[in-house]
Amino acid sequence: MDDNRLMSGNTIRGSCSLFACRCCRTKYGWAHRDWCEISASTSPGCADCRYFNRKEGECRHPALKKEKGGFAV
Repeated sequence: MDDNRLMSGNTIRGSCSLFACRCCRTKYGWAHRDWCEISASTSPGCADCRYFNRKEGECRHPALKKEKGGFAV
């Protein structure tokens, strides 16, 4: 089994453990895929996350969803 969780030069680090790359969909703590166009960004911001809604400026990660359908800020 291929373990992609290597501490290589393109391992995603940062302050949000819910991060998932908007390009290759790789999660926090794992290395970007070789073909990812933003693989040089190892400390990405919210705008690089697939769960970040740019129009509303907030995180839309399913784990943040509240019971009534709202989202945490």
